[in-house]
Parts: sequence; C-alpha cells; structure tokens
Amino acid sequence: MSKMQREKGKAYERHVARMIRERVPAIASRTHRAIQSRGPDASDVIAPGLWVECQDARDVTPLAKLEQAERDAGKAGSADLRVAVTHVLRARSSQVTLRLSSLLTLCGFEEAVACATVVHEFMSITVTIDLVDFLNLYADSEALEKALARMLADEADIGQRRAEAWEPD
Repeated sequence: MSKMQREKGKAYERHVARMIRERVPAIASRTHRAIQSRGPDASDVIAPGLWVECQDARDVTPLAKLEQAERDAGKAGSADLRVAVTHVLRARSSQVTLRLSSLLTLCGFEEAVACATVVHEFMSITVTIDLVDFLNLYADSEALEKALARMLADEADIGQRRAEAWEPD
C-alpha cells in the first residue's frame, strides 16, 4: 500500500470519527481514530459500542469490510456492534453496512432477533444505509445506552483495581 493510500485512509477514518462525534455527542469525548499498529485488536475508529471498519476507495467491498469487523471483533472478544463504513471516491455520502440482526437490535427488536436466530440465513442478510441515518439511529438507541453503561462499569472497575493496587505504607 502506497503512502498516498495510507494518508487517504487516515483522512477518511478521521472524517468518520468526526461524524460520529458530531452526531452522537454522548460518546464524543471517547471517539477517535485508532492506532493502526494495534492490528486486529482495535477497529479503525474507536467509539463506545461500535466496531467500525472503514474503506474509502473507487471500488468498495462493504461485505469484506463487514466480515473483517466481525472476525476482528470476535478475536478481541468485543460485544460491540460491527459495521463497515464505506465511501466511493467522489460520492457525496458514506454508507454503513451491517447485519440485519444488528439493525433490528439497534432499533430495539432484541426479542425478535433472539427468536429469529433459528433462521440463521435470514439474520445474516446484510443491510446498507446512509452513515448519517445510521448515526441518528445509534444516537437514540438502547444499544448506545448499554455501551455507555458498560463503559462506565469498566471505568469503575479500573478505578477500583488501581485503588486496591495502591496501598500506602
């Protein structure tokens, strides 16, 4: 991959992080582009509750990027919602590709997802929506509330472990 391609990728990942911060202010302070040297341990954009893989190219491959997100999030043990954010060069908007089961969960139909997991083929269907529409859905979702609760619990746990590790003589 050439330096120009890497720079273009960085710029697009920063753009996606900026869009998330603008549209989902509840997680703005914790949303940023990831350090790419971490490999599959982190998504392209770090945002609570989301595992985001980005692609800005002439010929985008949203399904391949979604599969990468699913594979990497699985290896990292992440429960985050896996999405691929793609942009075709010179297009006006970006698109988000995710599984139908993830979209239904995002829209508050978790019971339907739990019942329909028997029909695996149906739940593995991919859905593509505009990035702005996706972020508006996410900003108003229970998935975001759960991600924030997990994040706060993790921070409290870290604080507790630090307090336990620091014992004055």
